[in-house]
Amino acid sequence: MLFALNRRYLINEKGVLPETARLPVTIPHLVEQSDEIWRLIGDGGFAQACAILRQFDQRLKTLTQPGGTPP
Repeated sequence: MLFALNRRYLINEKGVLPETARLPVTIPHLVEQSDEIWRLIGDGGFAQACAILRQFDQRLKTLTQPGGTPP
């Protein structure tokens, strides 16, 4: 989704998070939050991990709304 919003193409998924974090239109602290989600899952913190994922979902919805992305 973020690559499409930035009009860029992704050919290989290796390194996608660091690459996504460098896009002009992105979710702040994407890599760190992704790492936190996986840490929480490993520790059994499923509710907290889901809460962060819901925040991601809301940010993506905001970015895809008219006027949600810079020109």
